[in-house]
Amino acid sequence: MEAFAGFSQWGAGPAVDYYFAQNQLNSLRKQDTWAQQGFDERSGTTEAENKALKFALLPNASVYNEGTFCGKYMVCIVNAGFAANGQDIFTTGRVVVTGNRTLSAEEQAHEYGHVGEQLTRGYEGFIADYAAAGVMKYMSGLRRDSLHEVTVIEDYNNKRQ
Repeated sequence: MEAFAGFSQWGAGPAVDYYFAQNQLNSLRKQDTWAQQGFDERSGTTEAENKALKFALLPNASVYNEGTFCGKYMVCIVNAGFAANGQDIFTTGRVVVTGNRTLSAEEQAHEYGHVGEQLTRGYEGFIADYAAAGVMKYMSGLRRDSLHEVTVIEDYNNKRQ
């Protein structure tokens, strides 16, 4: 799939980036099977992705298509101007949003792992797993400034298998 370019970098404005992010996401969804599309609808992934796309409407935000994953396998929105719980990146379905100006190769690979988890478990299942993993880490005394740094969901999923 050919990546869409982000247009805010040329002064086109956030509404144009939102339009292209939406088209990019729709193109990714069309590559899915009917079964995956139905599962995404039932599991809350589609609705969550649509809400996450709204970050592209923020004044300085833009669609980012550099690297291995952004623009090809997931929609990446940069310069969203936030830091949630000390984190600068979050993934909702196939949409990755960051307050950073770019996404490194390592960050893209890590977030793409979360894309796969959400497409497999569904958005609601992923959130439940993430919360359970956080509780497990807290209860086992492995407290850190950022639960994400210790890859809680990866640890939790490994223990479930």
